[in-house]
Amino acid sequence: MENVRMNEQLVDYALGFSTPAERGLVEARLLRDPAMVRKLGLLEAHLGWLNAEKTDSTTPPGLVLATLAHVGEYLATHPNGDVVPLATPRTWANDRPIFASRPRADIIVAACLAFVFVGLLLPGIQKLRMRSQTVACQDNLHDLHTALAGYSDTHDGRFPQVGTDRVPTAGAFVAELARAGQYPALLKPYCPSDAVNTDVGYAYSLGYHGRFGELIGPRLPDPEASSEMLPISADLPTPNAHGGWNVLMAGGSVRFTKSPFLGSTTDDIFTNDARQSRAGLHRNDVSLGRPFDQP
Repeated sequence: MENVRMNEQLVDYALGFSTPAERGLVEARLLRDPAMVRKLGLLEAHLGWLNAEKTDSTTPPGLVLATLAHVGEYLATHPNGDVVPLATPRTWANDRPIFASRPRADIIVAACLAFVFVGLLLPGIQKLRMRSQTVACQDNLHDLHTALAGYSDTHDGRFPQVGTDRVPTAGAFVAELARAGQYPALLKPYCPSDAVNTDVGYAYSLGYHGRFGELIGPRLPDPEASSEMLPISADLPTPNAHGGWNVLMAGGSVRFTKSPFLGSTTDDIFTNDARQSRAGLHRNDVSLGRPFDQP
């Protein structure tokens, strides 16, 4: 099990997807494990062509499957394969390949080749698929914040407030944005990788109760209240394909988290401090409701 986990971390490391903590663990292992160094060398040798001169050519349909078919044919006729020698010793922390500017299809094709040759095909493709789904969801949430910000411009800095006649439940915030002319026709009200969803697929802020029990809805960040990093929307709190949740902050940034306890060890972003799917009990008590939840 430990080797499987290390292989997954090595895949992330080779593709540049590692967190700083994971990167440190891999680099420490590389310093003492020659076999891991050789495996990383094979990965980067096959992925290295991505750093060559970039082109704007359109990727032909079915290129990934065709590439895998050719690789499979080669492995069937050359069972021993060809070993790609590792280059001269390198400084792992300072000599990383950069893939961010390459077309996603190019990365998938090159990664498939590398994973086949070093025996990491299945975990590698899974990592790429999860990464692609996460990025698509984050992009959609950024677009959603643009719609929310446009709404706030004509509503005294406020976002749609759940618990009103126009927005009785959390999922109704999408309809309110549409009524205000702020919701783009092509913007999906759910994570694009959730192909079976046709309804609102995001959790949304239920607001919080003020000092006198009044319900207060979300609004544009107040610098004095440090509310820019308070969650306002997120993927639904249900099992999903990318192993966590993309969370939209009031200031417009999007964060991916594998735990609902975001911001502190005790604050579940999907319930209030009383562990209920209701409005927060105070300003910093975040509670993102499901589409049919009410404050």
